[in-house]
Amino acid sequence: MGRQTLTATLTASWKLDAFVVSTVWNQQGTHLAFVTSLGEILILGTKSTPETRLLCLQCYQSMVAAPLGPQNFIVSADEGKLFRVTPLGEVTLLHHHPGVCIDSIASGNHGYVAVGVGRSIMLIDDDGTHIGMTDQHESTVSQVMFSRDGSRIFAAHYGGVTVWKKDELRSANRRLRYAGSHLTVCVSQDNKFAATCTQEKEVHAWRLKEDRDMRMSGYYAKPKSMSWSVDGHWLVTSGGDAATAWSFAGKGPEGKAPRLLGPIGDSLVSVVSCHPSERIAAIGYEDGAVVLASLGQESYEVPVVSDGGAAVSALEWSPSGSQLAIGARDGTASLAAITMKINSF
Repeated sequence: MGRQTLTATLTASWKLDAFVVSTVWNQQGTHLAFVTSLGEILILGTKSTPETRLLCLQCYQSMVAAPLGPQNFIVSADEGKLFRVTPLGEVTLLHHHPGVCIDSIASGNHGYVAVGVGRSIMLIDDDGTHIGMTDQHESTVSQVMFSRDGSRIFAAHYGGVTVWKKDELRSANRRLRYAGSHLTVCVSQDNKFAATCTQEKEVHAWRLKEDRDMRMSGYYAKPKSMSWSVDGHWLVTSGGDAATAWSFAGKGPEGKAPRLLGPIGDSLVSVVSCHPSERIAAIGYEDGAVVLASLGQESYEVPVVSDGGAAVSALEWSPSGSQLAIGARDGTASLAAITMKINSF
């Protein structure tokens, strides 16, 4: 028997010129990119003394980014442009889809990238080759996501979620319907559930095996960030003065009160991110604080960053779970080292 001890140490911090919109690790976990709303890209090596490279793409809209293959990144820019960015800071135009604003990119270790382009989804491979395009959804696609095995693509939009088979983009789509505007989509690691944050201050979820849907409400503010625990038993969301964790063990959250994670104060939770291999959630607040909270039977909290800073806008675990990237709305980009130890007793 033993008790888990968790420690967090802020190891480095940088100041960029604009809002950090995303933090992305490459699949190998060797490099990290912070991307801002004005086209800055800070690339870090993740050794004890991180190497840094600062790039700037001509951009007048918020950029989105994702891993591309084992080492690289894919980053959007103005006028439907997609760029490959290497850890050495080399930038190559990967694909151009004129006349659209790209708001969502999804990728994985399966060699494909799904891109939200207006009311459709475009599928390309890691080299930028166009594979196909879906038919138009009833409204603009707000977010795309792959299932864990890469065989299905989930698209959130007004009226619910559409699920596409990667190899059948023109047919065999499946609709998960619920009225309202669905802003994000997140699929559990075990592929049993899909969930969305909605414009109506709610979270909606579907049990994929039987299309059964569930509605979760009671939020102070619009939930904009959500993350599944590694075992698929918890869905952690923002939108309150603590992170809200809904239990999906057994038949799901219906009839169960949610669990609240993290300290409760005057500031709302802005971003959440679950650890890739442990039952731990990172929680970022509007007042700049970042806290780690346990999703296990034994509850505990570990501070990473104290309050008093700008709102946390991005949180991302490294693939190994040993480091946490933190972005803020004032351009602060930080890296924390996370150590877990089991103490016997």
